[in-house]
Amino acid sequence: MKFLFSDVDGTLVHKTCGQKHIIQVPGENRYISRYAINSLEEIRRKLPVAIITGRRLSGYERLSAAIPHDYAIIEHGCVILDRGKPDIEWASRLKEAVGIFGCYNGLLWDYAKSLEREGYKTDYDGRLASVRVFLDKPDNLNEEEKLGLETRVVKEAGHLLRTTRNQEMLDIIPKAGGKINASNFILSRRVLEINDAIALGDDVNDEDLLLEAGFPMCPGNAVCSIKDIVKKRNGYVSVSNDHEGTIDMLNEVFKHV
Repeated sequence: MKFLFSDVDGTLVHKTCGQKHIIQVPGENRYISRYAINSLEEIRRKLPVAIITGRRLSGYERLSAAIPHDYAIIEHGCVILDRGKPDIEWASRLKEAVGIFGCYNGLLWDYAKSLEREGYKTDYDGRLASVRVFLDKPDNLNEEEKLGLETRVVKEAGHLLRTTRNQEMLDIIPKAGGKINASNFILSRRVLEINDAIALGDDVNDEDLLLEAGFPMCPGNAVCSIKDIVKKRNGYVSVSNDHEGTIDMLNEVFKHV
């Protein structure tokens, strides 16, 4: 294996802190183990590491100093950061759907405003290429409403937009974005393919990446559909959860690099 992609929340970073040698993410009630940090530093001596998250730039910045990495993919693969700034070439591929990053003038933003007029609440403050949709509060978009909105986006704007799940949240993103597309873009610059990569993930928005990566892995706390994918692809499913699961997966990574 020649590259490592890893999801962040639920994979490297967890809400639990009942362990020794745990570091708190600045400004958050989330934690990463010192062992994970040291392991990632060691892995980076052997192959590049990219962290992938649905977070916006401000959320990534709280993580950036704590997690050793070479590349960052944020907003579900809609933004690739090059030394902390959006990759211009990648941003140009999403321009038809989102316009110029930071200007909020394009189909995605028009679609978000149309939902707002119907009573939905949206969150895209500080986001460059994704919109989070919810009702009165983030956990108040039930499964039926999520499915209805997913179907609606495909019907009304499926030529340029799609949806993705992020834990209990539902986000609308450019169709050209996504974790697998951004990962392939980075790999192409190094003349590598997705089959050359290890991928770690725990939730449904990691599905595409885990379906295609050369060696997929997930922690014991991953959702059932993700564990099923990893098992079917003869990847590695940790028997441990949270920080212990992270440590277990990173130990397994060393066997493949």
